[in-house]
Amino acid sequence: MNISLRLALQSALYVLLGTFSLLFFVNYQLKSYAITMAEEKASLLLAEKQATISYVVHDLRPTLLKLIEKQKIPSSYFEPSWMSAGYVNRKIMEYLNHSGFSEYYYKNAAIDARSPKNEADDIEVEYLLQSQQNPSINPKSSVEEINGKPFLINMRPNGSIFSDVCMKCHSQPENAPEGLIERYGKERSFNKTLGAVPSVLSIRIPLDSVYAKINSLTYSIFISICCFAAFVFIVHSFVINKLIVSPIKNITKKAVAITRDESLLGERITKEGKGELKELSGAFSDMSVKLAESNQQLNHLIATRTEELKSVREDLQIVFDKMLEGFAIHEMIFDDNDRPKDYRFLRVNPAIELMTGLNGENIVGKSVLEVFPNTDIFWIETYGEVVQSGKPIKVKNFSEELNKHFEINAFKNERNQFTCVIRDITDKLNAELEKEELEEKLRQAHKMEAIGTLSGGIAHDFNNLLAAILGYAEMAQDDIPDAHPAKNSIEQVLTAGNRAKEI
Repeated sequence: MNISLRLALQSALYVLLGTFSLLFFVNYQLKSYAITMAEEKASLLLAEKQATISYVVHDLRPTLLKLIEKQKIPSSYFEPSWMSAGYVNRKIMEYLNHSGFSEYYYKNAAIDARSPKNEADDIEVEYLLQSQQNPSINPKSSVEEINGKPFLINMRPNGSIFSDVCMKCHSQPENAPEGLIERYGKERSFNKTLGAVPSVLSIRIPLDSVYAKINSLTYSIFISICCFAAFVFIVHSFVINKLIVSPIKNITKKAVAITRDESLLGERITKEGKGELKELSGAFSDMSVKLAESNQQLNHLIATRTEELKSVREDLQIVFDKMLEGFAIHEMIFDDNDRPKDYRFLRVNPAIELMTGLNGENIVGKSVLEVFPNTDIFWIETYGEVVQSGKPIKVKNFSEELNKHFEINAFKNERNQFTCVIRDITDKLNAELEKEELEEKLRQAHKMEAIGTLSGGIAHDFNNLLAAILGYAEMAQDDIPDAHPAKNSIEQVLTAGNRAKEI
């Protein structure tokens, strides 16, 4: 769906939504107004009926009763046309219905009414019971569905209550006029209470015809607005297509052409449309020129960086090939349970070849267990830990197969890959062992020299002591006579001292 159709549809949709909202509000307000008018009409009719009852009770009936009394008419006389206000109102309503208002409803509704036509229905019974408990109750007005049609129901208590005059016909059947009994029987509307509310005045005004007219008016307005919306939709679609869609299509066409052919980048677009679209096409032209300049600068920068990277790569390759430390890139191999089981040689430098005596071309792509079948599982697990944890390690190892000592630094570089930097430290360790042996011999020589020095000092001091012993022994020998018993003992001292001196 193109933009003109989409915008036109959106505009029409907004119009329709606004129309629906407005029509719903208007329909609701018109029906509310119709109900208000119906309430006023019902109030007028009820007031008129109440006035009729008041006329019968207060004007007509007293006068006729006086005439009856003057004419000495028997007390059994009964004439409902003026003695019964309910009868009067019912007859008036019948005449009204015959005059073209057949759907209008009026009833002097009572419970156990004398005429079944005045018997209260459920709605009227409920209100009548409330009015009997509270004679000053407010009139009730509501809209109800009756037989599928809406009616305004308006009810108010009968302004007349059961008085002494009323009780003549509503107390006991035996007290009622014979004419009343003959007309209505002895069962209905007796045993009433003096002062009670006898009935409620109930009127129902049909609303279906008014509602139908309101709905018809609403529908006519809706059809008119729909026609107007269709007209607006067509005009709006044409205007949008002319002023917006066509310029956008031209801009899009040029943009697509530039996208597909990079050589067109930098070309300007003829300014399309007016206002914002004209600014848009101008901005797009400026963007095309700037993109061309940026693209040129970017290509130059890429070429420069490519040369720099090429130089750096060559330098790194030289370092890789000439470095004394072994450099090897491996790929860890895991089993189905993600446990390391082997690792594969991906790349090695010449130093590795010198250390191991292996040809790099022969080991790259092979696993360590293929190259060194006796590799301890410890190394596979250790390197596996480096790959899985990402923590570098530094270890020393003696290879029995190569009879060499190595120092290994291992670290993770990519997923499932790790790098080892290996140094041959055999000569270093041998030199350290030889140094330790020489240091041990030097320590022994120093020890012997110290012992000799100590021995010479002790001998000198011992000779000094022996000289004194021998001297004094010789002096004692000269002082002692030859026959003295100590002469021989001193001779032994001199003999032992000379032997010690020789030692």
